[in-house]
Amino acid sequence: EDELILAYRFLLTVQDVDTMTLLVQKIEGQQAVLGDRLRYWHAFALSWLGDTSGSLGHLRRLICSGGLSRDLTEKQRAWVVLSLPDQFFLTGDSAQARDLYRLLAGAKVDMLRLWGEYQQASLAFLDADFLGASTGFQVVCEAKGFIPWRDHCCQMVGLTAQLSRIKREGEPYGTAAFFGP
Repeated sequence: EDELILAYRFLLTVQDVDTMTLLVQKIEGQQAVLGDRLRYWHAFALSWLGDTSGSLGHLRRLICSGGLSRDLTEKQRAWVVLSLPDQFFLTGDSAQARDLYRLLAGAKVDMLRLWGEYQQASLAFLDADFLGASTGFQVVCEAKGFIPWRDHCCQMVGLTAQLSRIKREGEPYGTAAFFGP
């Protein structure tokens, strides 16, 4: 297991897509060797290769086995917690992603909480709930400390306010049809 983890880490560092693909295929054929630590690196590699659904499947197994509380570093656990809802969203399960982002938004750790707020606002934006999106973006925009996506949120506050106004003013003219499912 340690040698396979080292191989994953090396291939990720040198960004060797071809060899990584071969290693992932080899491991997929031998599921019995996947302990929690190796499963984490396998899921990470699948995500890096763009196989979101494959990565999501391994993350779900990792969580079900209790692997988050064993053998993973704090940063590895954080990656799992943050990427799980993202991967649900990317595979088309917005409802599950929304529920997990809601849980993150209630976290005591600022970055987790702000990521949950940001992603909930983004989902509200995609649903044409511009007022809800504006509120979520405002929370992140006003947060203290270094937040890499703060500038984007501050810009989105203004944009969503404008879109909300346009939507509201257009209702008498039948614009609801443009915002419906």
